[in-house]
Amino acid sequence: MFLSKKSPLVAIDIGSSSIKLVQLTELKDGKYELTRFGMMPLEEECIVEGAIKKPDQVADALKSLIKAEKIQSRYAVSAVAGEAVFIKKIKVPVMTEEELSAKITEEAEQYIPFDIEDVALDFQILGAIDNEENKGEESEDSLDSESADDIDNDEQKDDSNEDEEMMEALLVAVQREVIDERTDLLLEADLKPAIIDLDVFALMNAAQLTADLSTMGTVALIDLGTLLLTSISFKMGQWVIHGTFLLEVGI
Repeated sequence: MFLSKKSPLVAIDIGSSSIKLVQLTELKDGKYELTRFGMMPLEEECIVEGAIKKPDQVADALKSLIKAEKIQSRYAVSAVAGEAVFIKKIKVPVMTEEELSAKITEEAEQYIPFDIEDVALDFQILGAIDNEENKGEESEDSLDSESADDIDNDEQKDDSNEDEEMMEALLVAVQREVIDERTDLLLEADLKPAIIDLDVFALMNAAQLTADLSTMGTVALIDLGTLLLTSISFKMGQWVIHGTFLLEVGI
């Protein structure tokens, strides 16, 4: 994800108070070596709840950081977070990845709090559900807590499909505006966006590079930033629940 042998990628983390830059080199044994790391502070309110409010100042800071660290590669990977990101574990009838891809917009409309036309959608199939063991089990909460009415509707939906084979999928929706502003920022800094990921997935991928989560029982990963706290929980390597929380008092 971070690099290729021909064109190494530069990982750019744009936080509430600073920009961090990392570049890795792959070693012969498949491990990675940190070859570049740098940090550049940002003025207050340049980034608010994950959204870029002062793009010119942020772009200038990123350019200065790239120059200071003598970065040669032009290919960058970054991640987005905050209220513009929606992740939810949903239940759908068992189907192939191709079938779900064709129906994901229809499925997503009943869950996401954004206009379906304004988001980029993706999903990952997690696996089939044992109907006997999971009868009556509620869907996991999304970034925002569901209301009692939402939970009742989910329960009614599950009851009506008691005998139908079901599976779980991770639904992801990101407002296109946020993706576009992150892409524009990288371009303004003379970088070529290669990957725009989610911070929660970047955290998960980093953990999986260092340990086999499937052998560790229940695991919680926590990213504590200046204004945002992101957490993910796994059980035997399977995604359980996650949340992003705005800290009332910055760190």
